[in-house]
Amino acid sequence: MNSRVIRTKHALRSTLFLLLETTSIEHISVSALCRTAHVTRKTFYTHYDTVVDVFEDFQEDTAMAVQAALERGTMNADRLLTTFDQILMVNFAAFRYLCLQTPEPQLVTDLKNMLFETFSDQLVAGTPTGPQQLILHSTADTVVNSYIYWFRNPDTLTYQDVVATNTTLLNATSSCL
Repeated sequence: MNSRVIRTKHALRSTLFLLLETTSIEHISVSALCRTAHVTRKTFYTHYDTVVDVFEDFQEDTAMAVQAALERGTMNADRLLTTFDQILMVNFAAFRYLCLQTPEPQLVTDLKNMLFETFSDQLVAGTPTGPQQLILHSTADTVVNSYIYWFRNPDTLTYQDVVATNTTLLNATSSCL
């Protein structure tokens, strides 16, 4: 992808997430998105058909980034969690938007599955047993769900609480394996 396309897509994504803070995706028009992003409608339609396509493109790229980061060499539990957290927080607005959607978007399900697979590969020597798979699957779901809970209940806990709780959970999980 050339740098012009990358800049255009970045401008559209950034603007979309900015608009999502006050408007649902169904109510964001191509015109409003383009006007705010300083991108022509013609350029928009060169890359996308609808505003939702911008978001879906982001979801695909995020899934690939998470998968690539989690597949990098051997990592301990803390490093896995830190890597996952860093990727999600770089895309905070988009991740928050995803987590607040009902029903759960496919990317959230994909993140849980990627985390489970990574936990299985990194935290268990060999193929996980049935009970280990259950523990790892539950832990992966809980890690992602902790962010969802935080986004839906921002007055209940802080970001630091989420990170500390997930770290404690993952360390406890490691000791159960």
